[in-house]
Formats: sequence, structure tokens, C-alpha cells
Amino acid sequence: MKANQRGFMIVKILAISFILLLLTVESSLQTSIIWDRASAWTPWLYKVGPFSIADIVIIIVSLYVLFRFILRPVIINSPYVGLCLLALVYLCIGLIYNLSVFTLWKPYFYDIKIVLFLTVPFLFLMMLKKDARVLQWLSPKRIFIYYALAGVIDFSIVNIFGESEYPSYLGYPAVPQIFPFSLIIVGIIFGTKKKYKILFLLMFGIELLNAVNRLSLGILFNAGAIILYILILSVNVKVGVRAVLVIFSVFFVNVMAVLLITNPLNMAMLAAKGEGFTTRQVQLENVLLNFNINIPGVIGKGLGSTWFEMVPIPETDIYSVGSSVGKSSESAMASPVKFIFNWTPPSLLYKWGVIGSLLLCCLVAFYFQRYANEIRQLKRLGVNKMNIRYLYALLIISTIYILENFTYIGQAKQSLITSIIVFNAVYSIQAKFVETHSVVSHGE
Repeated sequence: MKANQRGFMIVKILAISFILLLLTVESSLQTSIIWDRASAWTPWLYKVGPFSIADIVIIIVSLYVLFRFILRPVIINSPYVGLCLLALVYLCIGLIYNLSVFTLWKPYFYDIKIVLFLTVPFLFLMMLKKDARVLQWLSPKRIFIYYALAGVIDFSIVNIFGESEYPSYLGYPAVPQIFPFSLIIVGIIFGTKKKYKILFLLMFGIELLNAVNRLSLGILFNAGAIILYILILSVNVKVGVRAVLVIFSVFFVNVMAVLLITNPLNMAMLAAKGEGFTTRQVQLENVLLNFNINIPGVIGKGLGSTWFEMVPIPETDIYSVGSSVGKSSESAMASPVKFIFNWTPPSLLYKWGVIGSLLLCCLVAFYFQRYANEIRQLKRLGVNKMNIRYLYALLIISTIYILENFTYIGQAKQSLITSIIVFNAVYSIQAKFVETHSVVSHGE
């Protein structure tokens, strides 16, 4: 009994650690805190030696999951595991890059961390799926409440003790994103009652204004991409056609992103981000120049790979380089290689290549198709309409998170949310099957 109690206590501490990460921000309104990690108020940035607190959390949970698998090996039958294995393959390609092309371990270990955040929370929760107490702490509803509170907490700390460094395009204080557009747009479409749809529409308007005020054009663009993803996921087609649709949508979204940074319509709001757009154009140009050097770009250079700076990044945009390839921003700017990509198109093409991107899209399509078919089976078994809509909405949100955070490897907190949301989608569908079959058996 005491051993079981100790084991549950460990699990609770690890789950609470995830909640702490969800309640804090990875990117603050006071962006300059990334330069002095000892003064950061968020565990994503505050460092203890070479590691942030978030790094320590994911390392400890990874060791716990590994230990549990060694004691009791299990096979988790989910297409999401295939996505994580593909990421592992591309970490191996990145290792080859670091050993044979240019050795720089800091970026490589960073992408290892991202893959851990995409993988380990899912496996951790799969091990605990019989323990409803812990799972309730990380339910979909609570995840988005934690997400909202994180933004409110950062806004409060920055405005009381620091200074917001985001622009104020509309003239009022910059407010961070409180609810993600993926949740809001899916809520508008799949809300079961009129009052919920109105609430989500109100949230959409507020988030839209706040994004414009912060000049968060990437978030605005992603909102449009989310609508496209929902459309192609809502069509009832076979898995082969689904894969083609996912490939098309990812290709279309990335091509549109490349076209828009040229500001073809001369929009004032886009012109206000001219320096950032220049940096993105330079990053894409460097990717194309690096494409056929060393590891073929068709295969992809792998996760954790750096890129040779053939066209220089604007010296004033130190945030586009950070300290990812040097101990300071100055040494990083002077480095012959760079690591950070500030948007998806060059990151996807460079790290995953053509083959990796196609495999990624096919696995995402297979993930969605597998669970969409299971939801349809539940519908045939007589599960009520509201439960079906909820499961379908949760599946679509999880698929959008996968598309966003596998095509752009680099956001640790978003990767954590992806892993937990995917678990909730998979677990909710499986649990409903168990419940439905139990009811049918008792009925017989």
C-alpha cells in the first residue's frame, strides 16, 4: 500500500509540474527577459545552470516514463506514435548533420527537447489512463483555462513590475492571446447551443482586435489556415484522398505565407512589420541556397540542424537569432551558421525536406482518419449527437495542433499542449467505446 501511495505521489508531482508549465508563458510581453534568464519569472525561461525549469521537468518525466516502460513494456496502438517516431528518424538525420556537416549541439538538444514535449506527456498520460483523478487535472477544458490564466498572469506581471515591449497598433495596451484561434473557431462551428456560439464569436472578435493591436500577423495568418484545415478535415473521404487534401492544404498555406511577406497589396499593417518580413525573406533565401548542399534538401537536413548564413540576417533583428548558436546575441549574430526560423515555410522545407513533409502529412491524415472512423462507429452504436460533436471537435483541435507543431518544430509549450490534447482526443474516443459496449452488453 505504501509503495502504491508513493507511486501516486510521484505521479501527482509530475502532473502538477505540467500544470505549472501550462499556467506560465514561454514568450512574454516583455520580450527582453530572454537575455537575462536569471531574472525571468516563467519556468520556461528561468535557468538553473544550463537548464530551464521546463527542461528539468521534461527530463524527469521522460526518465519516469522510460523506467515504467522498462518495468512493464507496452505497445501503444495510436497513429500519433508514428508521428513521434518520424520525428525520431529526423532527429537521427539531424545527428548525422551535426557529426558530418557542422557540429553544434545546443540547437540539436533544443529540438530533442521539443520532440520530448511532443511525445512524453502523451505516453505519460497513456500510462495513467485508469487514474481519473490525475486525468481530470489535464482535461481539455482545464488545459485552455490554464492557457488563458498564463496570458493574464504574464500581462499582470509585465504591466505591474516591468514594461510591455509589444507594439500597440490600435493604441491600447498589448494583451497576449488568451484563447487560441483553433479552440475559438472550432467552438463557433461545433458549439451545441446558440449561447455558446455567441460566446465564441465574441471571443473571436476580442482575440482578432488584440492580435491586430500587437501586430501579431502570424497569429492572424494562422487563424485563416485553421479555417482551411477545418474545411479539409470536415469532408467525409477515404484515407488516400484525406492525405492528398492534407498535403494540398499544408502546401497552400505555406505558399500563401511566402507570397504575403512581399506585401503585394501594400497594406499599412503589413508594412509596419517590414523588418520582420525582411528577416523571413532572408531565411527562406538561405534555405534555398542551402538546399542541395551536404544532406539533400529533398530528404531534409533533419531536426536540430543549423543552416549556413549565405545572405546575412539584418543586424538590427537580434531576436531572430537570439543566443541559439552562441553564448550571447553578439556571438550568435557573428556565427557562420544560424538555427532559428521565425516562420514555418523555411523550417518545414529545411528540416523535413520534401520527403519528410509528405510523410508528415500522410501520417497526420492517417491519425485523423483513424479516429474519425471510430467516431462514426460510435454514432452508429447510438451515442448521442452532443457527445459525437464534442469528440469530433476535440479530434479536429488535436489535428490542428499536430499540423501546427510538427510542421514548425520549435515551440515548447505548444508542443506540450499538443501532446496532452492528442491524449485527450484518443482517450475520450476509447473511453466512449468502452462505455458504449458496456451499456450494450448490459442491455443484452
